[in-house]
Parts: sequence; structure tokens; C-alpha cells
Amino acid sequence: MKHQFLLLCVLVIFFSVAMVEIGSDPVQDDTQPITTIMQRLMMDMQTIEVGIWNENYETIWSGAHNIVNHPKIPADQRSEIAGILGKQKMKAFAALDMQVHNQADSLARDAKAQNMNEILKHYSIIQQGCVSCHSNFRTQIIEGR
Repeated sequence: MKHQFLLLCVLVIFFSVAMVEIGSDPVQDDTQPITTIMQRLMMDMQTIEVGIWNENYETIWSGAHNIVNHPKIPADQRSEIAGILGKQKMKAFAALDMQVHNQADSLARDAKAQNMNEILKHYSIIQQGCVSCHSNFRTQIIEGR
């Protein structure tokens, strides 16, 4: 069990570093396909969780910082998603995205302050926002594409 946890930590760190390297290309624009963004956000959430379990505030900050600064969905994909979801659902989609962004920003600040109770509160809200977005919109977007 201990070896599995260590392996998970090493893999999360490896993929986090790899994604930072990919994102550091100065020629790359600030957009990525939604599936790539979601995969990166999943890894960032895993980074935060590893940081929480190890009480490593720098790791927690790193994951939260990456969520706050994730690439944007390209304009053509945003238009496609808006067409699939419609105006009302797109507003709800954007509101959940903003909620996750704001909570990740607060989580990053709390990681700098080493305030674990607040970190846990924000992490839970982020997780709920992600799952809520998936349960409300993912199937419709996938089927609409």
C-alpha cells in the first residue's frame, strides 16, 4: 500500500512537471482543447490532494495556481459548446468555471498562509464544482459533438 501511494505521488509529480514543460513553450498560445484542459485540471486536483496528504503547502499551491491559470478553450470550441448547451446552460457552465477559478485562487492564498482548514474547505468546493459541471454538461457536450 505504501509503495502504491509513493508510485502515485511520483506519477503525479512527473505528469505535473511534464505539463509545466509543455505549457512553458513561448510560441504556444493560451488555448488548448477542452479535453486537454480537463485532463490537466484533473492532474492539478491530484497534485493538490497529494499536497494535502503530505501537508506540503508548496505542492498544494502549485496545483491551485495551475487551476487558476489554466489555458482557455479556443474560440471555435467555445462557440461550439455554447451552441450545444444553449444560452441558459452556457451561463451555468461559465458560472461553475468561475466558481472553480475563484475557489482555486483562494486555495492558493491559503496554501501560502499554510491554513489547512481553509484549504480543505476550498478543495471541497472546487471538487463539487468540477463534478457538478461534469454531471450537468459533459454528456450533452460529448453527444453534441
